[in-house]
Amino acid sequence: MNPPIHCFFPLSTEEASREYELLARKLSEAGRLTLARHRALSSYALQVDCIVKAKSEGRELRASWLATLDRARSRLKLEQLDDPVPRSAPPNKFAHCGFSNRSRAA
Repeated sequence: MNPPIHCFFPLSTEEASREYELLARKLSEAGRLTLARHRALSSYALQVDCIVKAKSEGRELRASWLATLDRARSRLKLEQLDDPVPRSAPPNKFAHCGFSNRSRAA
């Protein structure tokens, strides 16, 4: 069993902690939790934390928080978790001319 993964940033809301744990578990189970995705997940969870905290305090949400949240979410590539069939590389458009798919290093 893998040790628990912790967010790079301290989270102050229960909602952000639950969101972080859910996505960390899903990414880990799918074998897609790389260091880069863990950093993006931590950034995403921090933005969720800021938004939930501001909302509960009655403060106005900043557009930059939502933009950062969207960027972090897109780096996580969550849509791939719903894709049961791994996507293959597109066919080589020059294969019909006799060229191989990959260049070979000498």
